[in-house]
Amino acid sequence: MRGWLRTWWRRIRRRRPPVERPDDVTIRSQQVWITAHETGLVVRRRSGRTNWMPVCQLPWDEIEAMELDTGTQDATRMLYASLRSSPMRKPLFDQRHLSAEQWRLLRDSVSQWTGQGVWINLAYLGVTDRSRPYDEL
Repeated sequence: MRGWLRTWWRRIRRRRPPVERPDDVTIRSQQVWITAHETGLVVRRRSGRTNWMPVCQLPWDEIEAMELDTGTQDATRMLYASLRSSPMRKPLFDQRHLSAEQWRLLRDSVSQWTGQGVWINLAYLGVTDRSRPYDEL
């Protein structure tokens, strides 16, 4: 492909949203996108308009567990501090066994730290209603 056809094809390919696996639990803001699934935690950062680059991939084995019902704010603060200081540093953060209330606490603290609206996909947690897949700020 040459000329205008190649430019048009690149623009169309650039517009595709990032792929989200349905069994993931996702916290998404305009700067940071945190995805938790069975292998671990994947943190992506925005570079450019639609490009989400993976900053770090943290397997659950290497993450030290923390009780998030008491220290959600501290866990989020440590996550963002470690992301700002050095991206490959592993924060003390574990969200395998979170209830819906703990996810809402985490959503509020993440939105407070990023200053953006945060979407959490709670559809595949057993607690929530599947007809309303997104819990909006």
